[in-house]
Amino acid sequence: MKKILWQSLAIVLLITANTACQKAEKEEIAKEKPECGTCPKICLKTLTKKWANTQTRVDNLSATGTIVSSYDIYPVGYFELLSTMDYKVLSNGVPLEGKWKINESCQLTLDAGQPLERTFDILKLTADSLVIYNKKPGIAHTQRYVKF
Repeated sequence: MKKILWQSLAIVLLITANTACQKAEKEEIAKEKPECGTCPKICLKTLTKKWANTQTRVDNLSATGTIVSSYDIYPVGYFELLSTMDYKVLSNGVPLEGKWKINESCQLTLDAGQPLERTFDILKLTADSLVIYNKKPGIAHTQRYVKF
């Protein structure tokens, strides 16, 4: 009888320990999982940080949208997206601040509804790099950033 009692107690302890380990593992994964916004591809914890501008490709476009010529510029500065949905830019000594948002199409918009409004497609986002793209009639910009 004692043997059965000890075996039952051992089984209960193993189940309790296993359940506690699984719960701790799930909590640890939840801590690591970034908080995502309305766009399922973009996680705010990955996007909201200070980014150093490494290169901007400027494409001059024809009336049909084909690339006529291209050149690269290397601005000195940063682009910071804050979790408060504010942004700060310093490009070649010129500061700029405003509001930002992400729409359902995973596009980053700066200063929505304002005269300086501009929208970018997010081409790449990792923990240490960001590539955004903006196209207007006659010109397109591909901006590359690395974690500051």
